[in-house]
Amino acid sequence: ARGQLGHGKRVDESEPRMLLGKIGWGVRIVQVAAGGGLVRVAHSLLLTSTGRVLSFGTAQYGQLGHGYDAGSQLGDVLRPRYVEALKDERCICVAAGELHSGVVTAD
Repeated sequence: ARGQLGHGKRVDESEPRMLLGKIGWGVRIVQVAAGGGLVRVAHSLLLTSTGRVLSFGTAQYGQLGHGYDAGSQLGDVLRPRYVEALKDERCICVAAGELHSGVVTAD
């Protein structure tokens, strides 16, 4: 695992576990998307009922939406983190591919 489970560790889990920490009290998740593939990368996206997006997992190609620098490798994000670049958007759908993520906004 590369943090795509959101539990703060890089270990596989044999059973589902509740995500804890920093999402916010009473936040309702309405959609989940999982990306990854053959090159040992994996990431996850969460969409809240208010249109906010959280992402976590492998970040090395910028697929989490927390920035990208071609000159350095970004560290994995082990717990769900809000995508600040989308804070002023109302997202209605999320999608995760092997090395990319996408969202659809209400506008």
